[in-house]
Amino acid sequence: MPRRCIVPTCLNVECRPRGMMVNFHHFPARNPQRLRNWMTALHLDPNTLYHVIESLLICSDHFVKEDCIAKTEHRTGSKRHFLKDTAVPSVGLPQPQTENPEALVSKIRYSYYAMLLSLLKWIVNESCLLQLFQRCRMCGGIGSVEKVTRIGSKIKVTWSCLNNHTGDWVSNPNIRGTAQSNLVAAAAILFTGATNIQLLY
Repeated sequence: MPRRCIVPTCLNVECRPRGMMVNFHHFPARNPQRLRNWMTALHLDPNTLYHVIESLLICSDHFVKEDCIAKTEHRTGSKRHFLKDTAVPSVGLPQPQTENPEALVSKIRYSYYAMLLSLLKWIVNESCLLQLFQRCRMCGGIGSVEKVTRIGSKIKVTWSCLNNHTGDWVSNPNIRGTAQSNLVAAAAILFTGATNIQLLY
């Protein structure tokens, strides 16, 4: 499924046909200060989980010309446009002073939650999932699972390694304090008429 620009009023989608004039850019997830500027400009929650931020896209329509730099690919001779390190979205964004603030927040949340629900989802056995933590995600050393927390269909794994690296991994983000997978399961029960037992087993 093609992903769309995160700006609620923008209709651009990531399909990348040949000759397309609109480019799509990932959020600067590895640059905390720049990421904070982007989230503020777009009225997004600065505490959004890292793996969700990595999936967000914004199109080039929301940057001024000076934000971009063109580079020529030696292999093909074609030009590609990249964002400068100082670029922050500023064009075509909803303006709080011209729109009811509550309505604006509602639109942004709807677009954000729609993006979360559009991400691919997989059914994985817990035993297979825990095998991923046999190696440390930071140093590659021998890892181990310290604690597994289950909240409905959501799972949280606390891990560590022999080099004293630790961390938490969650299977899906929260939406207004409720695990996304639990909301999807509840919706499936509501709209199909199935029971939770039929859905889970």
